Amino acid sequence: MSIEPLRLLSLGANLLIGVAMLSITAALFYGWFRKGRRLSPYLIVFSLFFLCSGIGRVVKGCLTVVPLPAPELLLDLAAGFFGIIASAMVWPIAIKAVKLPTYRDLQDAIATRNQVLNKLNYQHQLFDTFMSNIPVAAAIRNARGQFTYVNSEFERLTGLSLEQLKRPFQGLFHWIPRHIIDREVEFDQDVLRTGKAREDIVFMPLPDGEYRRWLIVRFPWSDYKGEQFIGSVAVDLTSEAEQEKMRAQLAAVVESSDDAIFSKTIDGIITSWNTGAEKLYGYKASEIIGQSVSILAPPDRQQEIDGMLETIKNGEHVRDFETIRLCKDGTILNVEVTCSPIRGPSTEVVGAAVVVRDISAKREAEQKIKQLYEDLQERVQQLGDANVALQTARDQALEASNLKSAFVANISHELRTPLSGIIGMNELLLDREHDTESRVLLQMMYDSAKALLAVVNDILDLSKIEAGKVTLEYEPFDPTFLVKDCVSLLSAAASSKGISLEVTLDKDVPQFVYGDAMRVRQILINLIGNAVKFTAEGGVTVRAEVDRQDSKTAIITFIVTDTGIGIDKEEQRLLFMPFTQVDNSSTRRFGGTGLGLTISKRFVDMMRGEIGFESQKGQGSTFWFKVHFDKTPMGAPEKYPASNLTRSAIDPIAPALAAGRCVLVVEDNPVLRELALRQLVALGVKAQAVETGNDAIVKGGTGEFDVILMDVNLPDLSGNDATRAIRLIEDSSKRARATIIAMTAGAMKGDKEAALESGMDDYLAKPVRVEQLKIILEKWLQARQKQQEQRDGIYNRIQSPNTSPNTCFMPD
Repeated sequence: MSIEPLRLLSLGANLLIGVAMLSITAALFYGWFRKGRRLSPYLIVFSLFFLCSGIGRVVKGCLTVVPLPAPELLLDLAAGFFGIIASAMVWPIAIKAVKLPTYRDLQDAIATRNQVLNKLNYQHQLFDTFMSNIPVAAAIRNARGQFTYVNSEFERLTGLSLEQLKRPFQGLFHWIPRHIIDREVEFDQDVLRTGKAREDIVFMPLPDGEYRRWLIVRFPWSDYKGEQFIGSVAVDLTSEAEQEKMRAQLAAVVESSDDAIFSKTIDGIITSWNTGAEKLYGYKASEIIGQSVSILAPPDRQQEIDGMLETIKNGEHVRDFETIRLCKDGTILNVEVTCSPIRGPSTEVVGAAVVVRDISAKREAEQKIKQLYEDLQERVQQLGDANVALQTARDQALEASNLKSAFVANISHELRTPLSGIIGMNELLLDREHDTESRVLLQMMYDSAKALLAVVNDILDLSKIEAGKVTLEYEPFDPTFLVKDCVSLLSAAASSKGISLEVTLDKDVPQFVYGDAMRVRQILINLIGNAVKFTAEGGVTVRAEVDRQDSKTAIITFIVTDTGIGIDKEEQRLLFMPFTQVDNSSTRRFGGTGLGLTISKRFVDMMRGEIGFESQKGQGSTFWFKVHFDKTPMGAPEKYPASNLTRSAIDPIAPALAAGRCVLVVEDNPVLRELALRQLVALGVKAQAVETGNDAIVKGGTGEFDVILMDVNLPDLSGNDATRAIRLIEDSSKRARATIIAMTAGAMKGDKEAALESGMDDYLAKPVRVEQLKIILEKWLQARQKQQEQRDGIYNRIQSPNTSPNTCFMPD
């Protein structure tokens, strides 16, 4: 018997589908029996459907290959038959495994649920009955501080129901001071943060204002949702005796108060009256109790009384209300009234407590203050008028001060100009050959001129210090060299008196420090000069010692000791005072202005140092000053040239520097003009001279002169303006700049800065000594020679490409 291909295909398809369904059913039942999983009825029915369908498909597939009549009917009958058999076999097993609830099971479940609900109801009623009858206040709040449960005792004590307590927390407990509420909130947060219960004993008032001592226990807990809550229980620890004691203390406080304190009913009938009220109003308690409070107010203030009673009936407070009240004798008082409601057991308002304070003295003080204010306003007006006058006087004083400064500057110029001529010409004469007597006379003339210049300098220095026109200039210098140089300057004067002048230097003195070397030098010369001046026998010793130093700073003490006349103790107070000497006769004997120590002290103070002395009449003196210096890693400064009071021969400038150089002198004073020309000739430098600023522009703008010595004060055009004009000419023509050096007899602050700002390169103060002129000319001629060599080097390198690439130059 041959089988048709279509039947074979149907057989294979049905067998495949049937096996797949049986496999799914087997997997479900395997998980049911072997894995211990519970199957829902729906899943069991679904599994049985797969089982029956699978068996039916297998049978149907097998029957397709058998040629029977009406195969479709037979196949369907066979599939149904096997499905019924399979369901009958599997359904008891499924019922037993799933344990589907029966009617009895449902009745048992409902009974169990009712038992649980009854038990929960009982427990809730038990909890509510217990919490409602215990004599403690209990409450539950969430983490935000909102109440979710309070017992009846809590409601009784606070007068607030749970519904009222569910409102926002602010303002609920208005009778509790703010600091107590803040403390309680802090305790709650501590319980939430630590998760631990805590106990606290606190004093807290009830709504009627009575304070009691409470034990408050707080504990945290969470509900089934994980929300945090705080449970709290408050136990009143105040016994009846304690309450009575507290009431007695409160009554004593009320009775002893200077303020009037009394109580009244809600209708305004006075029920209590303290001693303060008797003193204030003049009524005794027996006279006023039972009377209406309206007796205390003037007729025009009766509405005020009614309004306050209405406010109290609403449970509100009246605080610090200022009004007037009537005393028994008819006196009107200015008072400040505070009313607070008194509540009964059920928190209803039953009366009011009133505190009245006499503010008549306050009002009187306010009137006085008002009068004083008006007087002050009038005084301010007067002061304003006086201020206008003072402003005018100030302007006049400033004008006078400016005139004084101009006068000092003018006097400086007028004094220094002839002194410059005298000293300069004297220097030139001393450079010539003279017989012994003539040289002695010239030297005396030179010394006298130098002494006169020292006096002028002292006066001008003090004037500048007092005007605040002296500033310190910080630069690196060698303190050891500075001390030696100052001693060398005065060694000739000491030798002429037959006394010794010695120097002792501490080996720890640093090589370089940072400070105002010129001011330190001036102080040392003042102290050493005084020591030499007032010492006739013995000698003078100069010492420099390190008081303290580290890697950045050094404190150096300079000490000058002499064996001179000394200073009496009674006269020592006059030291450091301007224009004074300890012995008036010494002014005639020794000379001087008496300004040296004053100027020295001012300079030391400006340098944040100290200055002092020790002296005994007839046994000499020791002067010292201490200065705080900064150390600096900068290189060695230019050292001060050693010099003497006695003139020595002038050495000309080196020919290599002076050759081909020409200097223009701009000076309106004929003596100083001639002096400058002669000094330059003595130094071996060619020079020409002009008298005015305009001539200086014409000559200096040609580029013929290497150096221009420019007087600042010229008759037609100032030296500063002439310098600016020359610089403009040089810039426009792109020629090399001439070195312009200011020469001025002015001594005020700003002269040097103004000169440099105008375009000048350096500054010389008159009188210009030939040594100073030589130093400054050599400095700038060397600079110009170096610049010339650099320019020549650039030119040679351009002309000769093979020039060494290591040649260094500084462009002009």
